[in-house]
Amino acid sequence: MLSHDPPEDVSANPSAFENYIEIVIGGWGDSQSVFRIESFGGGSPQPTSDLLNAAQFKKLWLSWSNNKIVFGKGGNVGSEPVLGLPFSGDFDIKYMAVYNGYGSGGEWKIYLGE
Repeated sequence: MLSHDPPEDVSANPSAFENYIEIVIGGWGDSQSVFRIESFGGGSPQPTSDLLNAAQFKKLWLSWSNNKIVFGKGGNVGSEPVLGLPFSGDFDIKYMAVYNGYGSGGEWKIYLGE
């Protein structure tokens, strides 16, 4: 359950503030989402809506393979993709951080697969 602006980071480095991709889901009041390389800059926000709701949990997924990272909605990975970003083959994702941003409150339930 989130109200707005929850960024997620995926990284090749556990120190987090170098060599990473930030994914803002439902930013700008749940009206846009964006992938950013190394945070707080770049990227082109795309219109999205109804991804977040402070009163109920919404199912979202994140996947990376074949030099592309994708996030979408729904309970099945691969269904209803929202945004995708191709990335260099030398970017090996090993870590992920999830947090609420810009004064947003909320809760996360994370399913890591089988």
